[in-house]
Amino acid sequence: MLWRLLRGKLFPMDEIAGKVGSQVEGRPPLFTRVAEELRQKIRDGVVAEGERLPTERDLASRMGVSAVTVQKAVKELQREGLIKGKRGSGRFVASRTERKTWTVAVLLYDSIHFANPVMSQRLSGIQSPLEAAGYHVHYIVMNRRRADEADASWLASIDLSSYDGMVVLAHQAETSQVHSLAQQLPVVWMDQHCAGDQLMGVRVDMIGGGLLAAEHLASLGHRRVVLLNAGRHVAACQEQHEGMQLYARRHAGFEVCWLNVTKSRDHEQVREALDRVFIGDERPTALVCGAHDFVPLVMDYFDNLGLAIPQDVSLVSWDDVLMPPTVRLPLTVVDIDSAHAGGIASEVLCKLIDQKPIASEILESQVKPAGLIVRESTALVPSH
Repeated sequence: MLWRLLRGKLFPMDEIAGKVGSQVEGRPPLFTRVAEELRQKIRDGVVAEGERLPTERDLASRMGVSAVTVQKAVKELQREGLIKGKRGSGRFVASRTERKTWTVAVLLYDSIHFANPVMSQRLSGIQSPLEAAGYHVHYIVMNRRRADEADASWLASIDLSSYDGMVVLAHQAETSQVHSLAQQLPVVWMDQHCAGDQLMGVRVDMIGGGLLAAEHLASLGHRRVVLLNAGRHVAACQEQHEGMQLYARRHAGFEVCWLNVTKSRDHEQVREALDRVFIGDERPTALVCGAHDFVPLVMDYFDNLGLAIPQDVSLVSWDDVLMPPTVRLPLTVVDIDSAHAGGIASEVLCKLIDQKPIASEILESQVKPAGLIVRESTALVPSH
């Protein structure tokens, strides 16, 4: 394969005039450019793992450079662990397990994730097992503006040779770009639908969580229920709705109204969405917040309408996290074990890196909700 790839000369001969390794017209030394050409073909998988390299003289002939230049380039790649073997006995492209960097990347959509208590639990669940396995964890924060523009071409700028694998926690990343990453190193994409394609995914069972919330509210006599979440294109939001709708399809008379906004912390957006269903005579008697971020805004909204929780309207939140001091009422919550989800992602990634089989029960299962924690924010449907 390498013989065919390097059939033509890579550099004009006038670039290599003079001392080998000298810079020409301000460019890097020639051997570093030869090394980069070989390095890129190894990274891209064009040159297969375990493939034997031609001799330095043969490589030099095909690349249009001196044997000394090739020798220096090969030594550079040997220091990086990309090539193994000795001169005279043959050199080979090292397998990924033989050239481990012991560093794993975690790709995030926004730096705000570090302040989000749910995401912090998930990141802790990812990081702890990886560190226990000997890996250093490096966080990469996506450029939010460009991600919102659906322009993920900047992902190509990441030096993937620095990492043994990657956990993608950015659902806004383009699927095609994550596919491209997965062709170059092991990747686990969290909270995305990956069934039927080449990507390995770990997902929390949001459908089960939505079903739990609907069952609980129905048991209290509620028949008109609102689901409020952010990001209609986000798999987790879709699955929350799907879970509640699943209950509605099974039980006639139970109605779910889905309100979806673009930003969970935008007070005006939330108010306008809630006005559409809570202003009028036939208002719902319960609300499910698909993210804990909504709770302070929702409670403020109901307070302004003169509606008491849970006497007039029941409230269910998502994720059992510490709420701000303004939220004094203990909340009924769908509790997701975020740390456990992160741990499964790390377990899968480690096996992918080491090219070990992954147990079928891990591949076939989703991370289940820890359950429903019933507190004081839900009650029997008001009789009036």
